[in-house]
Amino acid sequence: MWKNRFAVAALSGLLLLSAASSLRAEEMKVGTIIGEVLSTDIIAYVNGLPIPSMNIGGYTAVAVEDLRSYGFEVSWSPETRKLSLYENGTKLKQPLTVLRNEPNPVVGTRLKDVVYTDIKAFYGNQEHGSYLSSYNIGGTTAVMINDLEPFGSVQWDAEKRTIKYETRGYTGTDGKLENPNKQGEALRINQTSAVEMLVKFGEDKQYVNDKEVGIGLEGVAYFSLPYFAEAFGYSLSKADGGYFMDDGLYSIRIGPDGKKANLYWGGAKVGEYSLLKPLLVQGGKPYMASYDQEQLFGYTAKWNQNDRVLDIAYAKFDIEDYGVPREVGEDSLTIKGSVRSIGRYLAPDKMSLTIDNNGIYGNVASAWGSGEVPGLSLLEAPIALMLGSNPITETLRSGERILYRTVYEVNTSLSRQPLVLHNPNLKLDSLTGGYIRSDSSSFEFTGTAATPFQVVLVKQDSDKGFVESSGKTQKVTPDENGHFHVTLDLAEGGGLYKVKLYVLEQRPRAGLVNIEAGYFYIMNSMPK
Repeated sequence: MWKNRFAVAALSGLLLLSAASSLRAEEMKVGTIIGEVLSTDIIAYVNGLPIPSMNIGGYTAVAVEDLRSYGFEVSWSPETRKLSLYENGTKLKQPLTVLRNEPNPVVGTRLKDVVYTDIKAFYGNQEHGSYLSSYNIGGTTAVMINDLEPFGSVQWDAEKRTIKYETRGYTGTDGKLENPNKQGEALRINQTSAVEMLVKFGEDKQYVNDKEVGIGLEGVAYFSLPYFAEAFGYSLSKADGGYFMDDGLYSIRIGPDGKKANLYWGGAKVGEYSLLKPLLVQGGKPYMASYDQEQLFGYTAKWNQNDRVLDIAYAKFDIEDYGVPREVGEDSLTIKGSVRSIGRYLAPDKMSLTIDNNGIYGNVASAWGSGEVPGLSLLEAPIALMLGSNPITETLRSGERILYRTVYEVNTSLSRQPLVLHNPNLKLDSLTGGYIRSDSSSFEFTGTAATPFQVVLVKQDSDKGFVESSGKTQKVTPDENGHFHVTLDLAEGGGLYKVKLYVLEQRPRAGLVNIEAGYFYIMNSMPK
């Protein structure tokens, strides 16, 4: 039966591959249809858990991004167009829901097209791992489970119609493969190179070496847009009465009046920038105020007043996106990143990370030096989450220049949230879990405590999440036996409440400070 399965799959696969081969002879373009996704009754498993799957040319395939929920780290690099899979046996597995198209699907029904992709997938990485054939299905990259067999165990059960893949601790072709994402960053930003130049300021002109690259007008330095765009790797063209600059992923469109720049990522407009000084055109060539150019190109510029020299470093980066958990049992998520810099400037002082949850903006994090490793900087930005689906938009910038932008879908469910208590001297008698349902205008709980403590009750705001400063605070003093009774006012009506407990603790140098001792949630279904 094993041989029969491979014979049928191989025949179907040959049809898919022969179509691809014939198209390659004609220089196949991204998006060219090379096959079909068919309905299947086969159930796929990865590391013992069911995973959504599809039939491509007779083979069972899975989405690479889905493997993040099954004990893998998956990194995506938009600059190099590479997907890399790394085994991580300690990573929490969060199996996805496997939906069937219908109770008794007609096997072989066409569902989607398989299109050619220039994305390269690797089990491990390009240096120490192995190449994987991959396919684009509706914007998702898929790989065949059979192609994973060299790295683990593939088992087919014809009677049960199941195919299973188990990892076996793959360490690469040379035994040196390691998971690079040991710190759990969503983003790893690696500087690959830098364009460095010294701009010498004369009385009314600026020079790089002996080449004129700018002019001075009314105390403002204007830099040649064609010169700097070319130096940094951008194409520059006239467009709609203005100018358009493009480096492949990030692009800038300046309007006819020269006062506003529209910013694009991957061809989609994602922002605007108002120039401090309108674009200047002299001799048919555009010039941009040095400050505006610094922001739009996002380079580091250091001014030496004694020599009247501007030291410019335009850094280029390879971004690796490792994603975030799809399921979160908390009301917030912290997205972390790390930056590895090279060259003269080891601190990316213009870099920032902005997180937006459908209008709820997280903290805008700036890169800061780790203080441990030269050239290593860190980013960390928390974002409030709402119950249910959260479309998290992540934007990484250097100045106004967009280095990376993506959207994560994060689902929040508190139904299995445990009761969190950090202080061993604080106990709650009546609560066993951290998510309580109520339909009353008040809620009561009892327990024991060694010292007085504070209770802060905060209702979730649909625009801002939980804002503790707007919460209600009450001080609780236990009786002589340590018992206490607390009544919470839920008069604000239905919605999600968070109850936070604080105790006073003596800390060196700081004295008595409020320390979080625990928290739980109340979902109130009472109408307003």
